[in-house]
Amino acid sequence: MAAFGQMLLGGGAFKDRRLLSEESFRRMTTIQTGALMFTDGAEKGYGYGMEIAPPADSKGMLTGEFGHGGAYGNKMVIDPVAGRVIVFMVQHAGWIGEPGNVAWPAFKALASA
Repeated sequence: MAAFGQMLLGGGAFKDRRLLSEESFRRMTTIQTGALMFTDGAEKGYGYGMEIAPPADSKGMLTGEFGHGGAYGNKMVIDPVAGRVIVFMVQHAGWIGEPGNVAWPAFKALASA
């Protein structure tokens, strides 16, 4: 997951090799859901397979962090501004952002470090 995140941080390239076309990366990281935003404290949209946090530009293209969460609390956040990838692997029934989830404070601390 860390290598996959590094490839996404590199815009689709990893270790001097393009693995994902620039167009595919652009579509993955451009909000495709329009006004259909969801919230967990901050509005977000979805590209193709990627959760995209605002700010996005007027065309919905990425200007902030993006990533994807999975079942049992797994989460990957790519922050192109800070140049970092955070992979949080946890096995916990229930979403990581639920009130009372013991993993949430640790994830927030890592994300803000």
